[in-house]
Amino acid sequence: MNDAWPAISWSSIDYYGRWKPLQFKAKNLYKDVIMFYNHKKSTLHAINDKLYDVEVFYTVLVMTFEGKILFK
Repeated sequence: MNDAWPAISWSSIDYYGRWKPLQFKAKNLYKDVIMFYNHKKSTLHAINDKLYDVEVFYTVLVMTFEGKILFK
């Protein structure tokens, strides 16, 4: 996770405790609130890792691989 001494390495935090670009990306991978759709059951789920309730708004888009919106 962090360097044992100042050097170029694969760690996400340098020897001085500063974040490297990897740490900023990793922070975005683990959001506090996420939503996901189960296409087999046609259900939408939300996961909230905050310590309080949140209000969630969503828009469902059906798109082609080219980016054309078929349904909103």
